[in-house]
Amino acid sequence: MFSERVVVIVGAVVLLALGAMVGWFAFNDPTEETRQDLAWDLEQAQQRRDNPGGGRAALDLAALEANVVERDDLWDQLVAPPPQRPNPPDLAGPLRGVTITRESMGSGDDLRVRVRTASDRRGSWMGEGDVLNGLTILEINSDSVVFGKREHGRMYTRSVNRGN
Repeated sequence: MFSERVVVIVGAVVLLALGAMVGWFAFNDPTEETRQDLAWDLEQAQQRRDNPGGGRAALDLAALEANVVERDDLWDQLVAPPPQRPNPPDLAGPLRGVTITRESMGSGDDLRVRVRTASDRRGSWMGEGDVLNGLTILEINSDSVVFGKREHGRMYTRSVNRGN
């Protein structure tokens, strides 16, 4: 009998506590303050949308758009044009009058070919890494010689066929 009374009393206390909490939240909505803040924010946003000048006279958006459309140089002021690409060096000029013969001596890294110029008709022996009129010999093949010049951070090349 004593244990039944304790169970009934504990149950009644729990029911009263739950009822009190439901009643408390029914009359004191914990989200009411948040709702009021949100309503105020929405009202302020609506006022800013209706008057984007913030209290000043409304902006004439059509006039602003016309002003922007008329300005051809608008993007030039905002975005710099890309840098102009430098012109490649003239590789044909220094090789004018140069003849690469089929004569060669050595092999591998020591391979040399006879190179004749307008001023040196007899020719001289040149290999990879040698410089002729400002151009460096980069590669010697069985049918051509590749000349190169480093400029503007790039390597420019030109191939010259080997003649007689």
